[in-house]
Amino acid sequence: MIAASTDYGFLSAYAPPGASCTAQVTLPNGDTARGVRNPQVAGQDAVVQWVYPQPPTDEGTGRNTVTCKLNGLSGTASSTFEVGS
Repeated sequence: MIAASTDYGFLSAYAPPGASCTAQVTLPNGDTARGVRNPQVAGQDAVVQWVYPQPPTDEGTGRNTVTCKLNGLSGTASSTFEVGS
């Protein structure tokens, strides 16, 4: 599983088709973003995506963490995103 694309308010990852995936978004101020709809299931194209609201936060670096499970196996990937500049 690979975190493919990330930006504040958007996250996508690749996972085996049929994998059930959850995402956690940690904002630069340390809060967890609300409105991230979990779980998402990877389609035949192996893509899972999340679009979530962009609450006010500090400028800086946030972190996305995606965990996917399929047939008793699991994997986790993380990526970062920037807010402000």
